[in-house]
Amino acid sequence: MIRLLLLVLLYAVSVPAAAIYKCQTGTKITYSDTECANETGTVFKTTDTFSQPDAGDSRQRLVTDKAELNRLRSKRKREEAMDERSHEKYIRAAASKRKQCELLQQRQQWAKEDAANAPKKSMATAQRKARRAAETYTLTCKK
Repeated sequence: MIRLLLLVLLYAVSVPAAAIYKCQTGTKITYSDTECANETGTVFKTTDTFSQPDAGDSRQRLVTDKAELNRLRSKRKREEAMDERSHEKYIRAAASKRKQCELLQQRQQWAKEDAANAPKKSMATAQRKARRAAETYTLTCKK
C-alpha cells in the first residue's frame, strides 16, 4: 500500500515536467518547463509525446493489436484449412464421377457390340439393353 502511495506521489510530481515551452524573443529562442516570463515573446506549448501515460496507452494498444493480429491469423488459417478440405473433397468427387462415367461408357460400348452381334431372336432385347445403357450414360455424365 505504501509503495502504491509513493508511486502515485512520484507520478504527480513528474506530470508538470511533461510540458515544454518554447519562447521566442526576436532572434533568441529559449526552451523551458515553465511559461515564458517575457510577454512580448511567442509562446509555443508542446507536450511530451513519450510521456509515461501515453507510453502505457501505446503498450496497451500494442498488446491489443497483437492479440487481434493473432486472432485474425488463426481465423485465416482455419478458413484456409476449410477451403483446402472443401477443394480436396471436390477433387475426390470429380475423380469418382469421372471413373463412374468411364465405367458407364464402357458398358454402353459393350451393349452396342452385343446388340450388333446378337442373333435375330434376341436382337430386340440387346438393342433395348444398349439403348438403356446409352440413356444411363447420358443422364449421369452429360450436362
